[in-house]
Amino acid sequence: MAKTKPGFVVIDNLAMALAAIERLAATADGADLPGLQKACRKISEMVAASPDPRVQWALETLKEEKVNAQSDKIAAVRALRSRASGLGVLEAGIIVNKVVESYAVGDNSEM
Repeated sequence: MAKTKPGFVVIDNLAMALAAIERLAATADGADLPGLQKACRKISEMVAASPDPRVQWALETLKEEKVNAQSDKIAAVRALRSRASGLGVLEAGIIVNKVVESYAVGDNSEM
């Protein structure tokens, strides 16, 4: 029997999280409202920046690892694979290519 590696799975709940935070903000008191509004803005930016949750995760991961996918795709693939057990080289390469494409579409240069 062949041994298989577990696949890389991302559950995209950003839209649900945004809706929940918006509901909380609608009834929040003055002290909580600024933080909830800030969270809504950040999640909205994430959703708008990339509809693909794998790209969102990769952008955040590469930012944390201080790796620029445009200038070093190999380091980017390694960084992603080090953070997600079961992520294969091919899938990581595809995600890195999507990250590089996202740079061309939006301004993610700080990531």
